[in-house]
Amino acid sequence: MGSNEPPEETPDRTITIRLNSENIILAAAILFLLAAVVLAVFFSLDTSVGEGPTSTTVVAGLATAVTSPVGTATATVSGQPGLSTTAVSTLPTFVTQPYPGPGEPGLTPTGGNSPNTVPTPTSDELFAVDTPSAQTPVAGTPIANQQVPTFAPSRPTATVTGGNNAYPVPATAPAQSTAQAATVAPTALAPTNPPFIDPTAQPATSAPLPAPPTSEPAGGAGEPPTAAPPRPTATPVPPTPVPIDTIRGAMRWSADQSPVIVRRDLQIAPGSSLVIDPGVEVRIAPGVAIYVDGKLYATGQPGKPVKITSTGGGRWDAIYGRPGGDIGFDRVELSGGGNGGTLIYSEGGNLTVLRSQVRNNGGQIRTYDSRLEMRETDVSGNDMPYGAAVESGYSTGGGVILNGNRIGGNRLAAGAPSVQVRNESTFDTLNLDAQGNLMVGSDGPAMVITTNGPMLGTLSCNSWMNGTNGLSIKSSLLQVAPELALNISNNLIADQTPPIIPIYLKYGIGRGASSDLYVDMRGNYWNSALGPYHPDLYADGRGEAVGANIDFIPWLTERPACAPRP
Repeated sequence: MGSNEPPEETPDRTITIRLNSENIILAAAILFLLAAVVLAVFFSLDTSVGEGPTSTTVVAGLATAVTSPVGTATATVSGQPGLSTTAVSTLPTFVTQPYPGPGEPGLTPTGGNSPNTVPTPTSDELFAVDTPSAQTPVAGTPIANQQVPTFAPSRPTATVTGGNNAYPVPATAPAQSTAQAATVAPTALAPTNPPFIDPTAQPATSAPLPAPPTSEPAGGAGEPPTAAPPRPTATPVPPTPVPIDTIRGAMRWSADQSPVIVRRDLQIAPGSSLVIDPGVEVRIAPGVAIYVDGKLYATGQPGKPVKITSTGGGRWDAIYGRPGGDIGFDRVELSGGGNGGTLIYSEGGNLTVLRSQVRNNGGQIRTYDSRLEMRETDVSGNDMPYGAAVESGYSTGGGVILNGNRIGGNRLAAGAPSVQVRNESTFDTLNLDAQGNLMVGSDGPAMVITTNGPMLGTLSCNSWMNGTNGLSIKSSLLQVAPELALNISNNLIADQTPPIIPIYLKYGIGRGASSDLYVDMRGNYWNSALGPYHPDLYADGRGEAVGANIDFIPWLTERPACAPRP
């Protein structure tokens, strides 16, 4: 049986608020936060009401925004009026207003009085411009397309007398891609520091500038900041070509003009000629060369040689005969030349040296595919850093005449011969006439003949002496066996350096001749009446040794009278 008594009522509870120091600090913080929110809302409404459109100057690297009424002024960098522009990749964040999201009003590229454009400041807002690195936006251009100025070739100096100087107004540059690089005139200087903006300038009105996104803008996917454009570099200026004197037509240097001083490179043009008379002295400055595309003839007389020497202070370079050029020397004394290792070089032309002296030079005489004729010429006392003292090569056959010359006593590179003749062609014939020459070796053979093709001619009455080998014949095409129709007779082969082999050292036997090809060398004198030494074919010989592939029997038992003596 239930009870009819009413349920017991809940007893009243008393809420007790205890104030202590922690609660008081928490309450004060909440009140301060509420007050800050109210002030923020109030000032936001106040700044949204302006007197007109405003402009903002943004300079990369300076966290300062300066605004003023819209104007068309622009800064002159180091006095340069009229600047071209290139894109700026990044701009600093100046305000806290969020970037416009999709569908919201954004920046417009059309300029005018749109509140979303960024015009340039007036001149009153600029304090000074120190260096040409300003990154000032162009009026009416989106921030993403702002550009860095570049420089025209002329750079007048600006005169600043106060804070209200008027600056020239450049044409508005079109919007460009942020990847476009700056172009700089060859004489422009690279930018260093950004322009200084006066932080004390107070514009009439202020409008917040939307900041570019630093990561992803609110309301949509953003793009990462682009890299800064490359620093402009000055275009290198090509070096000024060294002047050269050119002879056109016919010219003659006579004795009454001597000495003739050649101070810079000289060219004898194709079809032109230079004749140097007997007794003329030509002095060439150090490092200077003569280029012969036409004809160069220097003709002396007994007692009146033509002298070609140096002005002093160093060696002159060389005489270069170019294709079609013709060089002829007769009774000429050449000295003080060969600065680069070559004294005379002729290619595809003609070189004739008669009754001349080539002494105290630093280079060789060399021809390639040129007819070479050298007679009664002394080539001695020269320094040759490479190659033979006299060297001639042919790719399509040709002709060499060496008669009555004395070629020796030169300082050659190790293994280099005094004379070398090369036939590089497999099919074309090289004609060789070498008679009555004294060829003295140093640390190499006295004469080397290298051939891959047929050769014909005469090697007679020569003296091959004092080298590591007297005559050496080489070929790189042994399987073809080039024909050597050479008459090699009545030559003196003597005083070669003995190799370090007991029997060679015991009897003072040097290597007189060696050949890769079969060659007929009968009728030569090997510096002993007993004949040449051959370890297999004639071990009783005590004269200079003869190598394989050489037919040497019979030999001469005495020195040939036509062979020159040292």
